[in-house]
Amino acid sequence: MELYIFNRNLELQGIVDNFTSLIWTRRYFKSGEFELHCALTPESISLLAKENIVFKKDGDELVGEAGVILYRNLEQDTEGKEFLVLKGSFITGYLNRRIVWGTEVLNITTEAAMRK
Repeated sequence: MELYIFNRNLELQGIVDNFTSLIWTRRYFKSGEFELHCALTPESISLLAKENIVFKKDGDELVGEAGVILYRNLEQDTEGKEFLVLKGSFITGYLNRRIVWGTEVLNITTEAAMRK
C-alpha cells in the first residue's frame, strides 16, 4: 500500500510505502482518525511534517480518503530502536476549523441565490 503525501497547497511531496503500522479508523458521526508508525529516516522526517496531508487510495482508482497530520512524535520499541509516530484526523476535520461570520436568508430561487 502506498500513501501519497501532499502539502497544504495540495502539491505532491512524495510517496510513503515502507511503514510498520497504519491504523485508519472511519467514524460515522464525526471525522475519522489515523495513526502511522514508520522508520525514522531524514526523508520521513521532512516528508511527514505537521499539517501535511496523507492520501490513501482505495484499489486501483483515484478514489480514496485523506487525513491531515496533527501530531508527530518519536518513540522507542523494546529493542531501543526509534520510530516516528504520526496521528491525525481525516480531512473532513477541516470543517471543525471554520468560522461562520454571519448568515443570510434568501427567499429567491436557487439560481438567483448562486448568482447573488
